[in-house]
Amino acid sequence: EIRLSLVGSEMCIRDRSSGVNIVTIEKDGSFKAMACAWASMVDFDKVVMLIGSQSETGSVIKKGDIIGFSALSSNQADIAEKIGSVHSSRVDKKSIASFEKLDKAYVVQDARTQNELEVIDVLHLEGIEEDNLVYARIITYKDDKDLGFYRYP
Repeated sequence: EIRLSLVGSEMCIRDRSSGVNIVTIEKDGSFKAMACAWASMVDFDKVVMLIGSQSETGSVIKKGDIIGFSALSSNQADIAEKIGSVHSSRVDKKSIASFEKLDKAYVVQDARTQNELEVIDVLHLEGIEEDNLVYARIITYKDDKDLGFYRYP
């Protein structure tokens, strides 16, 4: 749920509940995974996500890459916490959660949605030059409508 409010002459957006996604990439023999709450659909088959400069996973994502993108189900809060709390270079992220490979990318098993994305571009916009704004196209989409979405409190 997003609530808009007017404060002075500025509009403020207060995110009261945000979903958590797990982004994965396997590149140069290395598997990386991260938690990402700053992601949104921007078209029927397009997603954008803002990945901070501190992210090891985000730092290797480039135009043309195929990445996994899993929207966690309501019973997967522990996966979000474990994957989001440590860098991929410090722990084998495949040992933290159960992953399965779709066609070309790994996704979290039993996630509400499981997607493979092709990265269209990685942008560095004014004011957030150090961060990565990843723009991607959905190439594979699976949705288990019987599961609820995990919402970060």
